Amino acid sequence: MRKAEFSKLMITKDLHRKFIKEFPEYKDMTWTEFYEGWLDIAKEIRQEAVHNPLGVRLGSYLGELKLQFLPYKLDTVDHVASVEAGEEVRNANIDTRGKSAKLKWERRFAVKFNKILQFYAFDETRELNRLAFEYMLENSGKLRVARVTLGGMNIWRKRIKK
Repeated sequence: MRKAEFSKLMITKDLHRKFIKEFPEYKDMTWTEFYEGWLDIAKEIRQEAVHNPLGVRLGSYLGELKLQFLPYKLDTVDHVASVEAGEEVRNANIDTRGKSAKLKWERRFAVKFNKILQFYAFDETRELNRLAFEYMLENSGKLRVARVTLGGMNIWRKRIKK
């Protein structure tokens, strides 16, 4: 792997051309219609990832997106209060019991079928963070705690002994 720039643009005109070529029944679809269709799909995925406690499973072995609390052992620190007090102050949120929610891209089982996923990252957008924050304030009891994964080699990527 070489050092490269990160790309955040996934829907391109080249993808539109390939789509038209692969599905000729949509040959009259303009770029604008194609792009807006993808925006509608992305909006549905965002809503489902935030509002469904189990998250949403993405197609083509791309994993799952879900909003979950981070593991219990993670101690969240209130940075503003810590600076004012001069010592470390923990978050004292009664609704969430001090836990903080995070949007996760769960790829554990998808890597078994799509090994290239380990080279990709997930960076949530402001809109996703806003939706997640609003949902967490209203429905903190519905969120699940994220499973703590074991360190070391993943069992799906181990070499098989012959």
